[in-house]
Amino acid sequence: MKNILELVKEKNYFLYEKISSHKVTREIETVISKDNITVYRLVDNEGKLFYSHSKYNAHNDVVKHFHNIDLKSRLFIILGIGAGSEVKYLLKKKIKAAKVVVIEPNLDLLIQTLNIEGNQEILQSNDVYLMGGSIEDINKQLQLYSDRLVVYSSVNAELIQLTYINRLYEQEYLKSILKEFREAIVSRTMRIGNSVEDTLLGINHFFSNVLYTFDNPQLREARKYYEGRPAICVASGPSLDKNVDLLHQVKDKALIFCADSAYEKLLKKGIISDVTSVMERPKIIYNYFFKDKTHLYDEKTCLLSQVVAYPKIFQEYPGTKVVCSKKELRFEQLASEHIPTLNNFPNGLSCAHLSFATAILLGCNPIVMIGQDLAYGNDGKSHAKSTQHENNTVDDDVNQIKYEILSYNKKDKVLTTSIWDTFRRWFEEVIATNPGITYINATEGGANIEGATPIPLQEVIETYMNDLDEKPEFRQVMESVRPTQNLDEVKKGALAFFQSELKQLDEIEKIISSVLSSFEKLHTKYVQLKNKDDLITEKNFKVLVSGITKLEKSYIMNDNVSFITQAMQARFRQIVHKYSHIEDVGSFISLLKGSGNKADELKNTLDKIKEEYIRGIEILTTGKVKSIDTPLMNEMFED
Repeated sequence: MKNILELVKEKNYFLYEKISSHKVTREIETVISKDNITVYRLVDNEGKLFYSHSKYNAHNDVVKHFHNIDLKSRLFIILGIGAGSEVKYLLKKKIKAAKVVVIEPNLDLLIQTLNIEGNQEILQSNDVYLMGGSIEDINKQLQLYSDRLVVYSSVNAELIQLTYINRLYEQEYLKSILKEFREAIVSRTMRIGNSVEDTLLGINHFFSNVLYTFDNPQLREARKYYEGRPAICVASGPSLDKNVDLLHQVKDKALIFCADSAYEKLLKKGIISDVTSVMERPKIIYNYFFKDKTHLYDEKTCLLSQVVAYPKIFQEYPGTKVVCSKKELRFEQLASEHIPTLNNFPNGLSCAHLSFATAILLGCNPIVMIGQDLAYGNDGKSHAKSTQHENNTVDDDVNQIKYEILSYNKKDKVLTTSIWDTFRRWFEEVIATNPGITYINATEGGANIEGATPIPLQEVIETYMNDLDEKPEFRQVMESVRPTQNLDEVKKGALAFFQSELKQLDEIEKIISSVLSSFEKLHTKYVQLKNKDDLITEKNFKVLVSGITKLEKSYIMNDNVSFITQAMQARFRQIVHKYSHIEDVGSFISLLKGSGNKADELKNTLDKIKEEYIRGIEILTTGKVKSIDTPLMNEMFED
């Protein structure tokens, strides 16, 4: 049998690392209750001794926690693990589809509980997500689990707060843990996105821009020129006005990455950035920063852009173009495996992320952020002066979820939005997983970014940059690291890949059609039945389950389809979880109709994907982009 550490490692690597290095300060005293249940003897915040459960009838205490809990719920969050009794009780009583999140801040107690005989079933259960440690530790573990828990983002969770944990921790601390849980799920939901059309738009733009990916500067080859060279990543937050002029001192020494929204502001200051970064795909980015502005962009500034950016940006940009794709997105990752000249690496959710990630890829050190507020300024402004959104205030963002978080100096609070906070969490995650680099937050305002040391920019310059020699010109370096591969062979490989993908899409469509046919027959049978209870026969139940199983497999048969339909899959699984506990004909029919609707939605989406692939294959075959018009996301316009 596997030992406890091996089981923890399989379930939660972050927790395994914490437990492996944790030194138990003292063993918690245990007693066995009269009804043979392990009980802890603890010391509360006031130094008073108390027991986690009754010494006489601990089972009654366990059951009391579930008196007002809906045991048919799909998600349970338990604050505290105790000696494991509540978790094991819930595993026996919950419905099969439900998941249980257990959060125990006290590692001494957690380690002792996991080692109690009989508690291995907690770790062995696939329905339990176990986390422990400080809020920072729990936050990292939530990143690990958020992919699997996002399916429950629309499900009402049952919260169970064990009695003893109220005496060990302040309520505000416990609330902050729950806040981290909620925001991690929201963050992951945002990363998945909620629009298949938006994803299809990205694929459409990918094929419109694919010809730029072949003779494309290779960022990894440029590392030898910039390893150990400072990089400054400029965003357009309101604090940028405080220190942007200081860039004059280092514009020939540090690599300067600039978000598309900040380029004109730097230009007005006489500062020419090495890079302007573009991430988003909507046409409005082109309209804001590039349309009729080609004369503004200095030949020394390279365009660093996601391959899914608006095609007109690539077509009209006058200087060197460096094309990237996201390793986080399966479609772009797979495409890059067959187009090795496409710079594929993890690069986040915003143009500021793209700058930051590229600086890491190039081996820059230190990496310095300015204008990276990720919060409103003291005057309520969202962006710096002389930028596109300079007049935007907190009152204008009526549709944004807003809340306060820790400030830059860790002394105050600043107002942020859920989107900005998601961006902040990305920085923290990347910093934590890319050690060996000095990260500096020289924004001098805004939100705290954990792992990035807050230092004023002038001090950063004096400490790290004054004695540096002149940097190699970025544009010249990019021109020197063009691909060495046979580009015709690369194009042939890409074409063969997408042709094989199209064949697989046809196979998936046949399976979906068969599922829709079986569901339609089952629905017809339901309509004709006089006694609706007769519908739930073993045969009919098997037909429904078989169809759901085939539909589930259809989503994941092809990696690109699986990626494109992420949001659809989450909604489909929510339906399955909601009605999986079939008790009557109503829930049977609801599951049938819901699954049928999702099968129909998937078939329609598959047709749209095939349409984009056929267009892409034509571009790869002819080497020409006939039109970049697309009805997706209202992007239509005349060339």
